[in-house]
Amino acid sequence: MVRGGAYRHRHRVLHVDGAYRWVESTGRVEMDKTGKPVRFAGVLLDITERKQAEEARGLLMLEVDHRTRNALAMVQSLVRLTDASDPGRYREQVIGRIDAMARAQGSRSRSNWQGGVLEDILREELSVYASPLQFELAGPRTTLPAEQVQPLNMIIHELASNAVKHGALSVTDGRVEVAWNVGPGGEVEFLWRESGGPLVTPARCKGFGSRLIERLAAQLGASTTMGWEAAGLVAQITWRASAAGSG
Repeated sequence: MVRGGAYRHRHRVLHVDGAYRWVESTGRVEMDKTGKPVRFAGVLLDITERKQAEEARGLLMLEVDHRTRNALAMVQSLVRLTDASDPGRYREQVIGRIDAMARAQGSRSRSNWQGGVLEDILREELSVYASPLQFELAGPRTTLPAEQVQPLNMIIHELASNAVKHGALSVTDGRVEVAWNVGPGGEVEFLWRESGGPLVTPARCKGFGSRLIERLAAQLGASTTMGWEAAGLVAQITWRASAAGSG
């Protein structure tokens, strides 16, 4: 016998249980004097779990790249569109919005990118701007799909930061009430109501903040209504969360 070259190859095989598995063939071809292969000496190693881990890692890297690009595009949009006529205010608004994005990312990371609980998202964002006595949350436990966490978190940030500057949270006695319900088809009906703040007019919300809320609502496929009652701002947002659940 004449030893030939080493051999190493990965391929799939159909197992007797009907499932496909990955194996790695490693060995050396032995040939006769004419150079004809006559025997393959080697081993077959089941590498199914390793292959699945490699594929999962590849998909994860693609997902991280996709989400990073989306986040950077959002930051670029915030920086470009925020009114820069007042440098101090510009810096405050941009930093505040990027901080809100970071909180949304943290929320999704803690859930292994599986989604987020609506009440937790609200409580974390509102706690940045108000004491627990200044806001009330009422609604069923509602889990949102991961792709809805960031736009919703940013909407809450815009509403809360606006309330701090002009609305109910600009005074000690002001109050924000947030209530929501989930329909049988996953429709989320969200109501933001301010009271106890200074007299408001519709003109106070015209600007990038309102336009940003509209863009973010479009990402949710949501309809929005902003109203100014005597007691303060009332915002209604309705969208469908296909993966929403309550319990």
